[in-house]
Order: sequence, then C-alpha cells, then structure tokens
Amino acid sequence: MIREAEEKWGWVAPQSLVSTLWSEGCIIKSTLLENLAADSHSSVLDSELFQIAYKKGGADWEKVLSEAITLHIPVPCIAAAWQYFVGIKQEESFAHLIQAQRDYFGSHGIRLKENPNQSGLHGPWL
Repeated sequence: MIREAEEKWGWVAPQSLVSTLWSEGCIIKSTLLENLAADSHSSVLDSELFQIAYKKGGADWEKVLSEAITLHIPVPCIAAAWQYFVGIKQEESFAHLIQAQRDYFGSHGIRLKENPNQSGLHGPWL
C-alpha cells in the first residue's frame, strides 16, 4: 500500500525508514524489521533478508502447518500468513474463482483473459 501511495501521490517512503518507524510502535519486536531498516528494497518480500529467511525456514513453515492440520490444532495466524504469502506469489489469482461465483449466483458478469475489454459476459454455469 505504501508503494502504491508513493506512485499515486509522489510520496517518498524508503523501506528502511518505514521499517524503523513500524518497529518503534509495534508490540511485536522482530529482528527481521530491525535488519530491514538497513535494506534498500521497496518491498519486504523482495528483500534479500526475507528471501534468505524463507529459504531457510519455508519448509519448516509448511511442516508446522501440515502437522497442525493433521492433529487438528488451530493455528489461524500462521495459516493466514501462509495463505497470504502463497496467494501473492501466484501468477493466476484465486480471485478468478470468486468472480465466477459472483456471476453464477448474481449474474454480475465476467471478463475473459483473452478479451479483457469485453464485458457483460456470463459463464456457461450448469
């Protein structure tokens, strides 16, 4: 959101400054935030520090979720963070399914990727 605000309103909000300010008012202290204060990337996810942390712990993140699901242990924050992370990495968003459901239940219409300028189409829902 900050990056979009920079583009839209000409803000200048370096990630290092944002990380520093964010960590000062946050009840959750994070080494990652402290280290990001020295990083020049415009996105936490693009930073080398995050990439290293993910490569080191991503498989463990998956194991924790898998075990929690298998053992019926609720881990809502960990699961939500994982879903968000996986979702933003996808080239094709699950939002396409949501749009199809809206059209099916409410005839809202869809736009096809092949012809995004054509509107008012409805799916062949059975």
